[in-house]
Amino acid sequence: MTLYIPDRHEALQTMPWSLTKAKQIITEIVESAINAFQGEQLWPVHPDLKNEYNISKPITGLFYGAAGSIWALMELQQRNAQLPLHDFTPYMDTIINKQAASLSEFDPNAKIQTDAPGYLLGYSGINLLRWKLTHDAKVLDDLEDNIKSNMTNPINELMWAAPGTMLCAWFLYLETGEQRWRDLYQQSANYLFSTWEFDTLHQCHIWVQHIYGENAKYLGAVHGFAGNVFALLQGMQLLSDDQQQQLSSRTEKTILTTAKIDGYLANWLPRLDEPRTGGDQFLVQLCHGAPSIVLGVASLWPLASEEFKQVLINAGNLIWQAGPLKKPWGLCHGTAGNGYAFLKLYKLTGNKFWYERALQFAMHAMDQYETMRDHYACIRTDAWCGDLGLALYLQDCIDERDKFPMMDYF
Repeated sequence: MTLYIPDRHEALQTMPWSLTKAKQIITEIVESAINAFQGEQLWPVHPDLKNEYNISKPITGLFYGAAGSIWALMELQQRNAQLPLHDFTPYMDTIINKQAASLSEFDPNAKIQTDAPGYLLGYSGINLLRWKLTHDAKVLDDLEDNIKSNMTNPINELMWAAPGTMLCAWFLYLETGEQRWRDLYQQSANYLFSTWEFDTLHQCHIWVQHIYGENAKYLGAVHGFAGNVFALLQGMQLLSDDQQQQLSSRTEKTILTTAKIDGYLANWLPRLDEPRTGGDQFLVQLCHGAPSIVLGVASLWPLASEEFKQVLINAGNLIWQAGPLKKPWGLCHGTAGNGYAFLKLYKLTGNKFWYERALQFAMHAMDQYETMRDHYACIRTDAWCGDLGLALYLQDCIDERDKFPMMDYF
C-alpha cells in the first residue's frame, strides 16, 4: 500500500543543525515583514496567492492575512528581545473594515458569508487579536457575540465553525477567568457532542462537515475530526465526566479504525466517504493526513492505549519517510508544519531522535525559504501558510517547544 504521493515530496537535504542560521532567518523574516507593511493597505498580496487563488484585495484574517501576521510578529518579538518592534494597534480597525472584502474573494466555492464569525478566517480571530492589543471591554462583547452566533454552525470544523470559536472561549477563560467564557466553551462542546454521530459503515464516531456544497466526513485538523477533537481536548477538564469518557474512547476508536497501516507506517485519507472532488488520496500535511492527526489528538496520549500510541509513532515514521513537502511554505501545508509532528512526538515520548528529525526538517525548510525568497524577490508574510509560520517553527525548534501556534496557545 502506498500511503503517500511521492511526487508531492522531495528528498531531505541532510545538513547539520545550525542555531546561528535559524536565528538569522528568524530575524530576516521579521525585518522583511515589518519593512513590507504598507499601513492602511496592510501587506501586499504575495504573487503565489495572486497567481494560484486570484486574490487581489488585502487579506485580513488569521489564516492567510494581516491578523495572523501581526500575531506571529508579536509572539516572535516577545520571545526575542533583539528583534525589531512595530506597533500595529492603530491598524486593527482597518483590518476589521477590510474583512468583508477579503472574505468575498477568498474562496467562492466555500460559499462563506462575508460576516462569518469563524476563528481562522472570520471575525472572532481578528477580535481576539484586537483584545490582546487593546484589552478593550467592548471587544470582549464583540467576541461573545461571535462565539454565540457560531455555536451551531453546520460546517462543523475548526476554520469556520464552533471548534474554532470554542478555542477563542478557552483562551479567554485562561486569560480572564470569567465564567462567561467557561460557559461558552461548555455550550460549544455540548453542540459538538450532539453532532458527533456513529457511522455504521465504518463502526466509529465521526462528524459531518456541511462545506463546499456537500456533506463530507473529513478526518484532518483544519476541516474535520482531528480539529474538532483538538478543541475538545484543550478544555477537557471543563467537560462532564461522561463527556470526558466519550471523548477518550471515541477518539481512540476512530483513529485506530480509520488508520491505514503498512508495517511501521500509518496515514489517514482526507475523508471517510468518497474522495474529495478533484483531490489526491493520501496527503501528508497539517490539514489532511498523518501530521494533522498527530497534532489533533496528541493531548490524548497520557490516557491512551499502547496501540493508539504506536499508531501515532507510525504516523511520525510516515512523515519522515515521505520527506519534506515540495510546497515550501509554512504551517498548513509545508515542511515547517509537518515538523511540528516531530516536536509533538519528542515531547510525548521523550525520545531525542524525534527532535533531531524536527531539526532536519527545519534546515530543509530554511533552504526552501531562501529559494522562494530569491525567486519572488520578497517573502510571504502570512503565518499559517507563509514565512512567518516558518519563523515560529524555527523558534520552537530552538526552544524545544511543541506548542502549535494559534491552536495550543494564543
